[in-house]
Amino acid sequence: MLSELTEVAAFLSAKTGNQAYTEAVETQIQKLKNTCLLPSVQLLERCKTDQGFQNAMLTLSKEQQAEWMTMPLSDSLTNEFKAKAEHSLQEQTEIEAADKVDFDTFLKEYLKPQ
Repeated sequence: MLSELTEVAAFLSAKTGNQAYTEAVETQIQKLKNTCLLPSVQLLERCKTDQGFQNAMLTLSKEQQAEWMTMPLSDSLTNEFKAKAEHSLQEQTEIEAADKVDFDTFLKEYLKPQ
C-alpha cells in the first residue's frame, strides 16, 4: 500500500511542484521503520513520564496554549469573532424575549416526573 501511495505522492508532487506530498508519505514510512516516531508510542511514553493520562493531557494542553499565545489573531479574524459574538448576543436577547415563562417555571416543568 505504501508503494502505491509513494507513486501517487510522486505524481502529485511532479504535477504541482509541491514536494509536501512525497515528504508526507516518507514521514509515514519512517514511522513504520522506527515505531518510536508513532504518535501512539509517543503518547504512551508521555503518560509514563507524566504519571498518567490526565497529567499528560494537562501538560500537553498547557504547551499548546503557550504556543498559540505566541501567535496573535489577525485583525480580520478578531473582527470576525467580535461580529459573531455580537450576533450571538442579539439572538440570545431575541430568544429570551420570546420566552413564555420564566426560567424557574420552565425548570420546574422540565424536572416534573412524567
